[in-house]
Amino acid sequence: MNQMTSNSALERTSNREQCAINQEQLSHTAFPLLGLGKGIAKIKRQIQYASQVSIPVFISGEIGTEKRTVAYHIHRCRSFTHGRFIYVPSQIRCVGEFKHYLNQSIGNAQGGTLFLSEVDKLSDKHKDYLTLLFSNQEFYQQLVENNIQLIVSCTTSLTSNQQFLSKILGSYMPHLEVIMPSLRERRDDIPLYIDHFLKQFSGDNSPQLSTEAITLLCEYSWPQNVSQLQKIMMVLISSHPSHVGAQEVMALGVNQSEESNSDLIELLLQQRLTTFEHIHPALYKSLNYISQHFLDEMTLKDVSNAAYTSASHLSFLFREHLNRSFKSILVELRVRFAKDMINSQPLSKITDVCLQSGFGDLSHFEKMFKRFVGCTPRQYRQSQRQLHTRLIA
Repeated sequence: MNQMTSNSALERTSNREQCAINQEQLSHTAFPLLGLGKGIAKIKRQIQYASQVSIPVFISGEIGTEKRTVAYHIHRCRSFTHGRFIYVPSQIRCVGEFKHYLNQSIGNAQGGTLFLSEVDKLSDKHKDYLTLLFSNQEFYQQLVENNIQLIVSCTTSLTSNQQFLSKILGSYMPHLEVIMPSLRERRDDIPLYIDHFLKQFSGDNSPQLSTEAITLLCEYSWPQNVSQLQKIMMVLISSHPSHVGAQEVMALGVNQSEESNSDLIELLLQQRLTTFEHIHPALYKSLNYISQHFLDEMTLKDVSNAAYTSASHLSFLFREHLNRSFKSILVELRVRFAKDMINSQPLSKITDVCLQSGFGDLSHFEKMFKRFVGCTPRQYRQSQRQLHTRLIA
């Protein structure tokens, strides 16, 4: 199937997709899949391929990327699909309820697609259950017998040491991994999303965005990708129905100083370390190790062992090349992870956020969060809840 045919198939499914999502009463409408560059062209080719084979599909990408949209396109493009697209969220906290919901979902997905969303956000008990399930050949046999397409999404790729499914899917089960590029890697696509959200949320009267406002929106790093852009556009449209200037955009925290390419912490979070390939080899190995294990218990000695150098020499390298200490980098990484977790799940318990972010002590977590963010975790969570309330009001 050539590229033109592939794109046409996706375009034909887009109208059916919106109808089907409403009919199946999904919790929210998936983001569109917009873009004209090589990144999205590759994703579309993979969607077409995935729709023609019956193997598990693993979709990895940062928070807020169009992973659910990709999963739904695969479902809709399957010519032999007659069943439903069943979405299994990661917010079910009770393991017993999760097992029951998953078993029920498998039954409901007969002849269709079973989509397990953001499995790396699950608790350790949930992950243990999935690990056991995915290690069982009878589970895959059940999927085959019931003509069920399995799709799993996560924020880290299968090659990451943090990915708990890597040994299972990577070693024993044929699968396809689709890596969704971040929005900052597709800056040319941002205007398409701006226009889309203007049309979607403005009604008959769309506000005018100044050139400066559009420039700010296009040059921002968007750490939460399309989901964050959607939230910002909804606030701008609802608060400023006639005109949006640079001042209104910057008031929401969107400014060029947030550029992630110069942000060490953001690069480590996303495991994008090409910037550091030419620095001291031991320091590069250390950064790579930290980016993969920062949620685990970690000491400078652990990192120095991974880098095959002494702890004292490694401490010197951090100061000399990065003007940062190992401890400050580790703490800020965990705080940034906690902040992103609250952004995506504003109803989370602070104790859960603390533990899942690598902090073992709640008081220390609260102190460090306030130091780097400027407010306590509870205050920040409350601000995100208020923003969420404004969006759905």
